[in-house]
Amino acid sequence: MHRKRMSAIVSAAILCVLIGAGWLAVASKTPGGGVEQRISLEGQRAVFFGDSVAYGFSTEGRGFGYYLQQQYGLAQQTNAARNTATFNTLTQGENNIIRQILQHQGEEYDYVILQGGYGDLRDLPPLGQLTPGKDRQAMDTGSFAGAVEYALSLAAEQWPDARIGFIISYDTPQDTKGIRGNHEACAEYWAMARAACGKWGVPYLDLFEGSALFEGREVAYSQLLEVEKGTYFSDTVHLSEQGYQRLCPFLAEWMQSLPQREEREK
Repeated sequence: MHRKRMSAIVSAAILCVLIGAGWLAVASKTPGGGVEQRISLEGQRAVFFGDSVAYGFSTEGRGFGYYLQQQYGLAQQTNAARNTATFNTLTQGENNIIRQILQHQGEEYDYVILQGGYGDLRDLPPLGQLTPGKDRQAMDTGSFAGAVEYALSLAAEQWPDARIGFIISYDTPQDTKGIRGNHEACAEYWAMARAACGKWGVPYLDLFEGSALFEGREVAYSQLLEVEKGTYFSDTVHLSEQGYQRLCPFLAEWMQSLPQREEREK
């Protein structure tokens, strides 16, 4: 009897330690609704570069980072994204993602997340092509391809020890600006973004053509977000608060899986 009581006391003490460390507080079910697993970003610092989707256009600046902090314990989230920003440096002047990265150089982060492209799909800069080498001086940042690989190479140089990831944005079939409502035309730009990520060894989350385990089956992100109906959107492009909350578990799980420097270099 005495031994059972001591065991219960020890178990309770361990539970208190885990809660105090923040692990149980951020434990959640897998996005697919399966067996519980820990998805924790507790104590981590993250910066988010991108356009109005990363920024939180329809949620008063509460973008990806805000919801990840609320639900998964990020210690610090820096929202560097800006409305109407592009990757290319031609169509929106200084409002581009390369400039966002330069403005935050020297700051320390555990996660560096890049998103963007909707401004480019609206403004239609040249698609361009990737350079054969890795000399940034040879990259044409007036084109989508050149700007994306410039941004990736710059992020890798600025934060060599961080976990770096790229978000390929979801389909927007109801939008009429530029080519954003044309799936096939958008696919060419996103294929170039995937190629740039491959060249620079940066993992990407493909919301455009990718899928995830949801309720025991593989479901396309376009279905999860109900892009045709606009259920989780405030307009034809921007997520509503419910949309960010729906996407957040998948984003958190992906971020937790991003490799550190030593894993990337294996």
